[in-house]
Amino acid sequence: MGKSTLFNRLIGRREAIEHGEAHTTRDLVRSLLHFGKKSVELVDSAGDVNKTTDEIIKLSQLQKKKVMQGITLILFIIDAIEGITAEDERILREVRKLNKPFLIVANKADNAAIEENLLRQIKFEKDKLFFVSAIHNIGVFNLIEYLKGYAKPFAEEKRFAVAVLGRPNAGKSTLVNAISNSDISIVSDIAGTTRDLVKIDVGVKNKLQLIDTAGLGRRAKSMKGVNRYSTLRIEKTLGEVDCVMLVIDLVDGIAVQDLKIANAAITNGASVILVLNKLDRIEEDQDSFIDKQLDKLIKKFSFAPYIPVVFISAKEKKNIAPLIQQIKEVKKNRAKRIDDQTAKNLLFELQREHQSFIGIKSLIQDNINPPQFVLETNKRIARHHLKHIINTIRTKEKIELTPIQLIVKERLEQRKPESVTVVTA
Repeated sequence: MGKSTLFNRLIGRREAIEHGEAHTTRDLVRSLLHFGKKSVELVDSAGDVNKTTDEIIKLSQLQKKKVMQGITLILFIIDAIEGITAEDERILREVRKLNKPFLIVANKADNAAIEENLLRQIKFEKDKLFFVSAIHNIGVFNLIEYLKGYAKPFAEEKRFAVAVLGRPNAGKSTLVNAISNSDISIVSDIAGTTRDLVKIDVGVKNKLQLIDTAGLGRRAKSMKGVNRYSTLRIEKTLGEVDCVMLVIDLVDGIAVQDLKIANAAITNGASVILVLNKLDRIEEDQDSFIDKQLDKLIKKFSFAPYIPVVFISAKEKKNIAPLIQQIKEVKKNRAKRIDDQTAKNLLFELQREHQSFIGIKSLIQDNINPPQFVLETNKRIARHHLKHIINTIRTKEKIELTPIQLIVKERLEQRKPESVTVVTA
C-alpha cells in the first residue's frame, strides 16, 4: 500500500526502507515533520496482520499495539485502486475500538475515476478520507497541512548519536533495549530481523540517541533486495554519527568484517567502542577469558589502540552501566579543545624533534567532535609523519577514546593552487 513511501514523502527524506517485498517494515521508524518551531512526530509501523506463524511478524504486531496507546492520530492507509477490502474493514473496526482520531488515507489515487469509485464504495466517515499518490506526490501537501494542526512546540537539541553496529545476531537489538530499558527494537534469533534504522533518545534530557541497525555481513553492492537497502543506509549513517558501538559475539569471535566496520567508522571521524557481548555464554573462568580476548584485540585493532573495550551480557544486562559511562567519556574527549598557543608549542616541539617538520607553517585546532586540527605547510609531509603529529597531540593533550582529524593544507609552490587532504587516526 506504500506506507513507507508516504512516510518518506511526508518528512521529505528517505528514513524508512521502500521495497515491494511484503512485511519490509518491522520495527517502528520515527521521524519529525517540522512546521517552523513546531513539529509532529510520525511513526511508520509494520503492516497489520491478523494471523501468522512468523515469529518476527508476531513481534512487530505486539510492538505496534504497545505504541498505539500513546498515539494522538492514526493514519490508516488503504489501496485506492483495490478499494476497501474485507481485511481493511477488519482493521478499521480495530482502529475504531482505540477511540482515537483517525484518517483514512487512500494511496495510489492517481486520477478522478479512482477517487469516484472509492467514494461510491465508502458509506461512512467520508469526511475522514484523504486521497493521495505517494509515488507521484499527489495530495501529500493537503495531508501535511492537516497534520499541522497536531504540531507542538519543538526546540531541537544536539544529541550525541551512537550507532550500534555489528554482524547479524551479535545482540545489537538486545543491547539497545537493555540501555534504553525498553523493548523498542524487535529481538529474535533469526538473522536479519532488524532492517530499518531504529532511533531512540535516552539519558538525562534525552541527549543520547541510540541507533539500532541491521546486521552487516558484506558490502551492499554484492547484496540484493531489502538487505541491500539496509546496508546502504548503514554505510551512509557512518558519516553522520558521533560514535559507533561495534558489537561482537564473544562466541563467534572477531571477523574481518568487524575490522572493516571499525576502520570505516574511524575514517568518517566517528569514535568506536568495542562491545564484546554474550559473556553469559562463556563457561570458563571469565577473568582469564577476558585477558586472552584483550590480547587478541590489541593485536587486531593495532591501527587504533585508543579504542575502548567493554565486556557485557546484553541478555542479562551485565556491565551496561560501565558501557554507558564509557559513552560519556568518549563524548567528553570528543569535545576537548586546545588553545592556539598550546598548539603552537606542540608544533615547536615537533620541529625540534625532527627536521621533517621544519616546513610546517602553522598548526591550530579548528573544530571538535571529533577534535580537528589544521596544518599548513609549504613542503610535502609523509603520511607516517602526519600520523605521528596526531599521536603527539593525543599523548600530550590527553585526547583519548576518539579519532583525531588532521586537515593538511599544502602549497608547494607560491603560484600553485593549495591542495587539501584529510588524515584521520
